Amino acid sequence: MDWDLVIKIATPVITLGLGALITRVAEERARVTAYLGHATSTLVRPLAVPELPQHSPAGQAEAAPAFQPFYIFTHTIVVTNPSRKPVTNLVLGHQTLPNFSVHPDTYHEVRKLPGGGTELVFPKLGAKKQITIAYLYQPPLIFSGINTSYECDAGPVRILAMIPSARPPRPIMWALWFILLYGVGAIIYTILQAV
Repeated sequence: MDWDLVIKIATPVITLGLGALITRVAEERARVTAYLGHATSTLVRPLAVPELPQHSPAGQAEAAPAFQPFYIFTHTIVVTNPSRKPVTNLVLGHQTLPNFSVHPDTYHEVRKLPGGGTELVFPKLGAKKQITIAYLYQPPLIFSGINTSYECDAGPVRILAMIPSARPPRPIMWALWFILLYGVGAIIYTILQAV
């Protein structure tokens, strides 16, 4: 039997099988990632509407109160479960819970903590699902005074700062995977040749 030929044929097949196995095992493990969106502030100014005098009960005209511009802060958190298993008891801790909305509309509970904090609890986050929590608040409350912790039954939630980036086209991704697997196969072949 020509062992050199067997190794040349078996190495890429085994490498491909190992790659598929590693991908499957990695996807089976439930893992949750939270992407922190950019915190922004918006100055709210009065609209360009002419001020009309207001009349007092005595019939005297009074000047309308001047509108004072103010700041509104906002940020978002996108929580995603890319695995094939649903995640249970997703808990997002908060020092202070401002006005918020959840998209898509998902069942959640708000729990008050004895120390004064608040938790948003999502009993279940389905497989390959994501939710977006948008926060809206005013000074003196700032970004660092809101979110505290992220956890679920599968373990701690991985937190990443969101940086928008374009995804490479699918043919380029397939070519990169092919080059990677070919390189790994070549390394294994070289090691086996040396032995």
